[in-house]
Amino acid sequence: MGKAIKIILEKCLGIRKNESVLIITDKKLESIARKFYRAASKIANTKIVSIPIPKVHGTEPPKNIAKMIKMSWSFIEEISQL
Repeated sequence: MGKAIKIILEKCLGIRKNESVLIITDKKLESIARKFYRAASKIANTKIVSIPIPKVHGTEPPKNIAKMIKMSWSFIEEISQL
């Protein structure tokens, strides 16, 4: 999975040094999100936050998370679907 994550970060998202990456996850998918975090941290300033599993698909993130998304160069969302 490491090679695939590197391709996603560098080729698909185009993440570069000095950019910021926010990874949003929940407890169910945290192990996958941590792999993205480890890889992204080698390239850019990266944060990971965990939110509760949404009760309804398509639920907007909490306001503090939405603000963090706006301030990030890119974000990755690893959230469970119901």
